[in-house]
Amino acid sequence: MKKALLWGIVLILILGVLWGSFLNTSGTYEKIGYALDTQIRIVVYDKKDYTLAVEEAYNEILRLDKLFSNFNEQSETYKLNKNKELAVSDELLSLIKLGMEITEATDGVYDLTVYPLTTLWDYKKENVPQKEEIKKAKAKIGISNIDIDGNKVILSNECEIDVSSIAKGYIADYIIDLLKSKGVKNALVDAGGNIKVLGNSPKNKDGFIIGIKSPFEEMGQTVGSITVKDKAVVTSGIYERNFEKDGKMYHHIIDISTGYPSDSDLVSATVISDNSAKADAYATALVIMGSKKAMEFIENNPHIEGILITKDKEILVSDDSINFKKN
Repeated sequence: MKKALLWGIVLILILGVLWGSFLNTSGTYEKIGYALDTQIRIVVYDKKDYTLAVEEAYNEILRLDKLFSNFNEQSETYKLNKNKELAVSDELLSLIKLGMEITEATDGVYDLTVYPLTTLWDYKKENVPQKEEIKKAKAKIGISNIDIDGNKVILSNECEIDVSSIAKGYIADYIIDLLKSKGVKNALVDAGGNIKVLGNSPKNKDGFIIGIKSPFEEMGQTVGSITVKDKAVVTSGIYERNFEKDGKMYHHIIDISTGYPSDSDLVSATVISDNSAKADAYATALVIMGSKKAMEFIENNPHIEGILITKDKEILVSDDSINFKKN
């Protein structure tokens, strides 16, 4: 009886070693965690063991999250919004400058200083702000209220910044660059649907096949897919965070010209670009612009491509070169 038990233990240990060896030689090193108020996934595909590189990348995400969070009282963003003046890190300074650049590029459709409005719309409490509240919040918005002196950022006119709409994209770019510096050739970073890929997937020599979410069906359903290599694919949609009150749906994409959620003909916009942070912001701006202006914006910016889905379920694709395959 004791011998049988002993051999059983030995067999389990042998199987454990074999299974561990299989995992280490499978060529896939993955880390899934939570940051930036969303699920984060890092995957590296290589026969070389990149376990430590993936762990380092994830720890960097946690570090940056503590800089960029609007809700963590210890974050630089929170302290800047509260104190209106702060010497910030190079990373946050870079993100603020990028946000200001994108605000100008979109003629203010995307605005880094939208936070006074976004805080009014509490989706958990399903709160619809009063018109007077919206009017007061709108008066605080505008990048002209931001002054930069070296690493010191000064906010005037009760201005507050919201970097959440580009932080996930910025971090995806940052992590891919970090993995490249470690020798990684093939990888994927997914920050809550904000995807940045490097090289090829194990099953596709042409890159990665990325599904485009259907706004009208259950989670996991797609309208089609694209194949990309060394690109970011970012989708923004009114279906992501919303609530219904008195028969009307309110969502999280705020049009600062009205102070209310966007009422354009678009339900989602997907942007394909080399730069994930810009794609992140542009995707939000395109939804607000509506299909006509959004497509004009894409056509006037050759560094991006886009897939737009209207409320009438029409799919608009900017360029055949992105290889969109409809389901």
